[in-house]
Amino acid sequence: MSKKSSRARRARIGAGALNQLTYPKAIRIQQPTDSPDNLERLEMALQARAAQQAPHLEPPTAADEDLLRIVALAGVGLWRIRQKLVRPGTDEPIDGAQRALRHVQALWDGLAEAGVKILDHTGEVLPEGRAYSISVLGFQPTAGATREVVLETIKPTVYYRDKMVQIGEVIVATPEGSESGASS
Repeated sequence: MSKKSSRARRARIGAGALNQLTYPKAIRIQQPTDSPDNLERLEMALQARAAQQAPHLEPPTAADEDLLRIVALAGVGLWRIRQKLVRPGTDEPIDGAQRALRHVQALWDGLAEAGVKILDHTGEVLPEGRAYSISVLGFQPTAGATREVVLETIKPTVYYRDKMVQIGEVIVATPEGSESGASS
């Protein structure tokens, strides 16, 4: 075989198939032909696979949006009631609130079983770049603070079936003399 015909053959075969020429003819993988029939079958296979991997998602309806608004409102309201019935930083009821807290806790547990998660961020370290699940309403220089920590949760973050329906709102404690509070 001449050099000229060898180069022409390599150009037709393509760089990916060139490696196949190093193997004996009996075990080479044949290069597919690009016939219209093959391309059509390939296109159909790709469409079928795409349909299996990405289920069709319907846009939320007005009823869905109303449900999410109700879940957010109920979650925030229940969290605020619960905050009034327990001692700060604990789950222990304040004096005389044991019976009321039992009912609130039953509702809290029922919402959790239905897929509602209510997150209080108080005491959490504020991550670098800020977390997407909270909105910082303000920064407060605090004696003894060594880094940015959530000082107070104004509204909790509420999730329904792993979808955020209410973004949390917080006040962040900063070390005295830091510039975090001034820059944001």
